[in-house]
Amino acid sequence: MGPRMEHSFDIDLAVEYGVDGAIVIRHFVYWILKHKADDEKSGCKSHTHRDKTWTYCSVKRLTEIWPYWSVKNIKIILAKLIQQGVLTKDRFPGGCTTTNWYAFVDQARFLEMGRPSRNEKRGKDPPDELARKGQVVGPNGPTKSPKGPTTITTPIPTLSLGLKNNCADLLALDLKIAEKRKFLTAEISRIFSPNHREAATFAHIAAHLVAMVQTGRADISIFNDAVEWARSAKASRVANKKGLFVAKIKEKTGFAAGKRLLQKGCRPC
Repeated sequence: MGPRMEHSFDIDLAVEYGVDGAIVIRHFVYWILKHKADDEKSGCKSHTHRDKTWTYCSVKRLTEIWPYWSVKNIKIILAKLIQQGVLTKDRFPGGCTTTNWYAFVDQARFLEMGRPSRNEKRGKDPPDELARKGQVVGPNGPTKSPKGPTTITTPIPTLSLGLKNNCADLLALDLKIAEKRKFLTAEISRIFSPNHREAATFAHIAAHLVAMVQTGRADISIFNDAVEWARSAKASRVANKKGLFVAKIKEKTGFAAGKRLLQKGCRPC
């Protein structure tokens, strides 16, 4: 078995941009900081364009970094971050002209999050990457093998899955959460047969529950509870069964979205 991985995120970013967005932002913070330091050291400015530091990577390569997301998932997350004004995308001559380059719109804000405080030692190895056969996999492929054993450290101090246990415990919880999220999504779709807009609301609910478990605000059994609430809403005598389910989620977990479903009312049939 190869080295285990830890993926982590900043809680404040997760609140603002969702857990998926926070994970992706953290990845780009690391690589853009690294390229900025390399450009300043070498003086060649190969990653500097229009007064910003950029990093390039293919979506296919990103699926190796985040194997729990498909190409479509990653494209959606990146597009949303661009729409929200977090990232900007372009292509530049002289580099990988067939691959998208990414930079932060507000570079100063996000790169400051990646700088270690005076009392913290910064890790030397790339975060959130695969390590196979002694090779560190960068954003666009394997780089030179580091001397000595390969380790994965976390240079950006963030909460990792709401636990302070060892890496094996974190990975085990991560896998359980992924399984439970998949179970919840499948059951909700089967119970309610939602349209596109409703499916988006239910996806936000699933992400909200994931964040609660990862930050220790709920036990992983919350996914099973949510399925039971959905079944109860479906079996009820109210007209707006989906709205009743969202109202229950809001009551039990503090979920703040889904206003359209709630506004339909929950009058009896």
